Amino acid sequence: MNQLSFILSLLVTSLSGLAAETLWSTQVYQTMDRQSELNQVYFQNVLNNHESSLFDWLLVEIDNDNIPELYDGFDDQLNTPISKDQIRELTTSVYEIHQEEIDTLIYERYTGESVVQYRIIESIGIDNVEGKMLRKIVAICPVLEVLDNYGEHKGYLPLFYVKVHDMESFLRSTSVRYKNDSQQVNFWNLLSNHYYDSVTYKVSSIYNDKISSYTKPEDIELEIQRINNLILKKEEEIWNY
Repeated sequence: MNQLSFILSLLVTSLSGLAAETLWSTQVYQTMDRQSELNQVYFQNVLNNHESSLFDWLLVEIDNDNIPELYDGFDDQLNTPISKDQIRELTTSVYEIHQEEIDTLIYERYTGESVVQYRIIESIGIDNVEGKMLRKIVAICPVLEVLDNYGEHKGYLPLFYVKVHDMESFLRSTSVRYKNDSQQVNFWNLLSNHYYDSVTYKVSSIYNDKISSYTKPEDIELEIQRINNLILKKEEEIWNY
């Protein structure tokens, strides 16, 4: 885990939602990358005959109209709804093959193997009864890598945001094996217990800026630590109140 996630995990009571009344709260924006060994369980495709990646489960639920609200992947404020048809277009690649003087368009749906990251929006707050720090994953967004014609990295394409609350039922129904075959859980267990490695790239503010937009690359880790210290200081202030 990154510094912020690791220290918070020592302090936090994990709940499916924040308390209705909090003394203080903020939102943290994170990236979960498939390069991390801890995160592999979210990305691997078809773990066995009845287990699939998180992305594959998402597409099935979207196609079956089981997720009521979907949002543009470029809008992490969740203000821009998009339709199931738009999701299908975003998650389908189209390429052309030429055989025997005939051009044919091939349509291929992306799978969990195509996803390289998940962006996570998380609320962090301190309740006004016990002064405990609480965490709630608000939404997640699968992300593709964009390559140029030479296969070189150009950037990332966030596909769509889904509210975790809307996914609870089917996340609980999933079947996931990790570490070894004797440990079987579901994606709800993993996400609600913050079992993933992530990097913070933004914290909610009046300007809603990414850390990288106002911090030099060499100073990003220091900025993350500064944010972490602010959160810890806020908890100390409330305990001393």
